[in-house]
Amino acid sequence: RTAVERYVSPRVAHMLETIWDGSTVHRVLNGTELDDAGLRELLKATLALDPARGYPRRQEAAKPAKKPTKKAATRRKAS
Repeated sequence: RTAVERYVSPRVAHMLETIWDGSTVHRVLNGTELDDAGLRELLKATLALDPARGYPRRQEAAKPAKKPTKKAATRRKAS
């Protein structure tokens, strides 16, 4: 669920996890009502409920570390 929360709200991520887990148990118990196409349709409908869904934004690039001043560099050499 954590990986999916980058793209959708926590509520929808929880719904997707529940649907996925439920369909897995359903198939393990030889359920036949929900085929691949039905599962896809259910997942798409759940995603459509989330107006905040989207791709994660890029984080700002890390700024390079500042070079030490001459005074600090001199102190380090003296130590």
